[in-house]
Amino acid sequence: MVRSRIRAWARRRQGPDGEQLRLASRRIYILPNAQGIAFGFLVFGMLMGALNYNNSLGLAVTFLMASLALVAMHHCHRNLSGLSIRFAGDTPAFVGQKARFKVTLINDSAAPRFGLTLRRGAYVTESVHLEPGEHVTLSLEVEANARGRLPIDRFGVFTTFPLGLFHCWAWIHPQWQSVAYPKPAPPGLEPPPQQTDTGGANDNTRGDADFAGLRGYRPGDSPRHIAWKAYARGQELLVKQYSGTDVTSHWLDFEALDQMGLEARLSQLTRWVIDANSEGHAWGLRLPGQTLAPDLGPAHRDRCLKALALL
Repeated sequence: MVRSRIRAWARRRQGPDGEQLRLASRRIYILPNAQGIAFGFLVFGMLMGALNYNNSLGLAVTFLMASLALVAMHHCHRNLSGLSIRFAGDTPAFVGQKARFKVTLINDSAAPRFGLTLRRGAYVTESVHLEPGEHVTLSLEVEANARGRLPIDRFGVFTTFPLGLFHCWAWIHPQWQSVAYPKPAPPGLEPPPQQTDTGGANDNTRGDADFAGLRGYRPGDSPRHIAWKAYARGQELLVKQYSGTDVTSHWLDFEALDQMGLEARLSQLTRWVIDANSEGHAWGLRLPGQTLAPDLGPAHRDRCLKALALL
């Protein structure tokens, strides 16, 4: 209860963050950790002993250790102050899996930064070091518990550098979103039997009988039909085209599964999209208020899965 109230107060105090931000000193928090508290009791005990026995050497060592702790606190805070954080994309996931948000840490200061770590709940990334001018991208995992838009509400960046006596952190409240695709239905139900001949316009993975020429490479094209010999001669990346190809195309229709409930329909359509993509078939998708024309490839797969997730 107390922790949730503190986090709510921090969010009201800082407000939402955009796709890129720079950590200001006012939003960085620092407290001694367990080692720091033990160190403080040790210094206090040394101080009491040195005063009791009027030991000048003991007092000198005590003050030296206290000074080291203060210097460590300053460097721990400085290690985060001015750090730039940028959203670097996301990797959607199916329900029951974990989506990934990519976060780039940028050190545009003149001093190196050590032991930087991202944390969200129990998930903690690896610790990284950044020299001046360097940047590194880390991934945060978010559980996809329900289909649809998947936000990441809060995560922290923290450090215990240099002596591990203090825990310094900053809360980030991004407005970033990924997508949770519907959970695929188990294999078994065959897709609709409608098949058409697309004439090879979109499918270059089947029907290699009639070579029609070359065209520029597009993301999602099959590597098997890239003109590698031409590329080895120094030409641009080209793809072989064939005319008269026999392309299997399916129309995946939401209304055709009227015997199922909403989530069951989406799960089955998701299964058919995955299977058609893996088998190299072209497919189109009909949803209430939206129609995606037959196509194939990773980009078309992602468009269809996103449409199913957001229906």
